[in-house]
Parts: sequence; structure tokens; C-alpha cells
Amino acid sequence: MQENVENFTKIIDRLKYFLDCQGYNFNQLAIKIGVSNSYFSKMYKNKGSLGEDIIQKIVFYYEDISPDWLLTGRGSMLLEHQPDEEYKQKYYEALEENRCLNKKLISALEKTFSLQDIIYNCKDDMVEKNILAKKAYDVRTALIN
Repeated sequence: MQENVENFTKIIDRLKYFLDCQGYNFNQLAIKIGVSNSYFSKMYKNKGSLGEDIIQKIVFYYEDISPDWLLTGRGSMLLEHQPDEEYKQKYYEALEENRCLNKKLISALEKTFSLQDIIYNCKDDMVEKNILAKKAYDVRTALIN
């Protein structure tokens, strides 16, 4: 029985290959899962083994990577996600709800702007009335003196 060549590589080699293909590097991965920046580089250089907790975090944060491929080298590197009908239905319902919420938000913003215009107009009226009151006071004061 002929084994896939990838079976002879270590997990750390497959991880590096995945990261390279996705445009990521070990430092980005280390930051994402909360280990030191040099952790993966040292493991790669020394062909070290990754712990179960680290592998779980990798699979958690990179949902497209096939855990079987990462651990054994078998199969495709990336998982194939085929949305089922229930998922599609929920997606479309969420889109419709989002559309309705956006309409409500736009309506609320329009009302807010309208109220702001009223406030500014009232403020302008108050300023004018204060100016007129001051002028009337000045005229009254001048007449008295």
C-alpha cells in the first residue's frame, strides 16, 4: 500500500504549508492563539511536536483547515463547506431582518435630523429675540437717560 507523501511530514510542516498558502505566518498565528512569537519558529526549526491544546486552538481559529489533514496528512488541506438548505434559509432571514432594521435606522436618523433642525431653528429664534430684547433695553435705557 502506497502512503501519501504528506504522511511523512510532521504537523509543524503541514501547518507552515497551510499558513503559507493562506498568506499568514507563524507570528500571526502565535498572536492569535496566545503563545510567544518564537514558539512556532522554534518548533519548525527543531521539527518539534505541537501539543494537543495548541492543535485545538489552531483548528478553532482556522475553521477552513482540515483537522484530519493537519494531524495525518490525509485528504484535502481545506474543508469543503457546503451550506445546507436550513443554513441558507437562516441566512436569507437574517438578510431580510437586517434590511428591515436598516430601514428603521434610516427612519430614526431622519427623525433625529428633523428634530435637530427644529432645535437649531428654535435656538436661532431665541438668539434673535435676545438681540431684539437687548436693543429694546438699550433704547429704553437711552430714553430714560
